[in-house]
Amino acid sequence: MTPLMNAAVAIVIVAPFIPQLFTVFGPMIAPAIGGMTATLVMVSAPAMRHVLAPAPRVAPAIALAVAVLAFVAASVLPTFDRRYPRPETVLFAVDGDAGRSFWMTPDPAAPPWAAATFAGATRGDAPLPFPLADVLAAPAPATTERGPEITWLADAARRDGHARVRVAPPDGAEVLAVRVEGVRSARVDGVPLPSKDDVVAFRFFAPPRAGVEIDLANASAAPVVVRAASQHGGLPAGFSPGVRPAESIPKPGMLPPWEVLLESDTTVVAVSSSH
Repeated sequence: MTPLMNAAVAIVIVAPFIPQLFTVFGPMIAPAIGGMTATLVMVSAPAMRHVLAPAPRVAPAIALAVAVLAFVAASVLPTFDRRYPRPETVLFAVDGDAGRSFWMTPDPAAPPWAAATFAGATRGDAPLPFPLADVLAAPAPATTERGPEITWLADAARRDGHARVRVAPPDGAEVLAVRVEGVRSARVDGVPLPSKDDVVAFRFFAPPRAGVEIDLANASAAPVVVRAASQHGGLPAGFSPGVRPAESIPKPGMLPPWEVLLESDTTVVAVSSSH
């Protein structure tokens, strides 16, 4: 019975962590999940001899019957209910450059309870001066939500191919995302950051109220473009996409599509500036 005990202990202790790892870390943790699964299979393999030895033809038939019953039950029973609500995303986004506002969701379709809000919505890149791909967006009434402030510093230094810029979040911002295009290197508050294809991008969680200062090295004759987006919890006052039922919960940004700026029930404001 030792192989059975070893398999049972490993499955009970390790197996529950596998889906939790994927939820927390996303696809990047796949190699670790594969290794853990392979380890469980290796530990459990010796126990199969005890399962199959008494009746090698009956055990697979029983396993198949159980699998079929489980599949049928999963197909008939409701996927989500009040006890297991569906994670759904609806957020409010503002194009600070153009003064336009949008309702957005990265989900395959808008939630039924927000269908009226998303009437006439189109799918594609977010209509913002900050790159967010594959979202469903519908126009929303304009609002006065404040966004990040981009301030260029020491213009004289631009002559030798360098420039400095400060990006400050609005009050209450929980996340500040910055993307700089057209630079070969950058230092953020003195910390060097790598450039990929002449783009430097980073995120600040709980950003400092004074903002961050970025030293830039120009990579081409084209203007350097700084794009910034801030996020805070909650929707603008007086704005609602509909009444969320008890069978639905706000989806956090760490669930698919793994973009923290697309967290449900938040407000995102994006701006840009070139130099």
